[in-house]
Order: sequence, then C-alpha cells, then structure tokens
Amino acid sequence: MEDDDDLRDLLVTLLRISGFRAEACRSAEEALAALRTRSFDLVLTDYELPGETGGWMLRQAGAEGLLTSTPAVVVTGHPDPEDADDFEIVGKPFDLDDLLARVRRYTGQGPPPSGRGEAGLA
Repeated sequence: MEDDDDLRDLLVTLLRISGFRAEACRSAEEALAALRTRSFDLVLTDYELPGETGGWMLRQAGAEGLLTSTPAVVVTGHPDPEDADDFEIVGKPFDLDDLLARVRRYTGQGPPPSGRGEAGLA
C-alpha cells in the first residue's frame, strides 16, 4: 500500500519483474478489505495513507486474525510512526535493492530477516 501513485506503480512493477504477484491498494481500508478476502505472504505498506494509517490497518488486521502468519513491513518518512512500532520499519527514502532483499527474505526467497516483524502492497 502506498498513497503516491507513481511510487506504488514502481513498487508493483519491481515486485512483478522480480517474480512476485503483487496487489496494490490505494488506502488502508482497501488493503484491509483485501486481507479479509485472501491471504498474502507479506504486507508492504506505507505509513501515511488517505484516511487511516498503515499502522492502523495492520493493527486492525492483526486484531481480526488476518496476520497470524503474515509478516508486515511499513515504509515511511514519518519521524514517529507510533502505531506501527510492532512491525519492521523501512525509512524513506529507501534503497529499492534493500527493500527487494527484505521482501525476498520475508517470503522465503532469501536469508532470514534480521528485523522485526504473495506480497500485498498497500
């Protein structure tokens, strides 16, 4: 999930050409609805989204039991994403190769992740 259309499209393209099936959502509410209907191997979300935050979406999904075996990564330029502190945070600007390496680790296509906590991009 990413609120910037260009960055969201870039990330989806990067994930797809890297062999992942990626689904993009434009808001926290849209991403939560997607999580309610199908499972993902990873949730990659921006923190600052229209309406609710990515942290809110992940906490809501967790409370509904939608993330029991699904890791989540929050990408943000926010200095204090307080409702996302239980998840791995990737600061903006970020390196695309590093982000892709994290996705690979979390989806079992690379070494185990050293940080906390099918790619869903919200």
